[in-house]
Amino acid sequence: MSQKEIAFKLEELMNKAEMTHSLQNTLFTAFYCKEEHSIRDFEWAFVLLGNLIFDIESEMKELTDNIFNNMT
Repeated sequence: MSQKEIAFKLEELMNKAEMTHSLQNTLFTAFYCKEEHSIRDFEWAFVLLGNLIFDIESEMKELTDNIFNNMT
């Protein structure tokens, strides 16, 4: 994996991390304001949050492995 490819992958992961953070804030608001909004309205957000975290974790592991393999 070239340095350019690594940089693009890091940028992609940063964007996913920002989306995950935004989703986390949305879910916090849903719980904090549960008198105004039904938790049921946000149930798919939990699925999305889990998927985003899994994707980020998997891609970070793959990227880390590629970087270490390129160092040798």
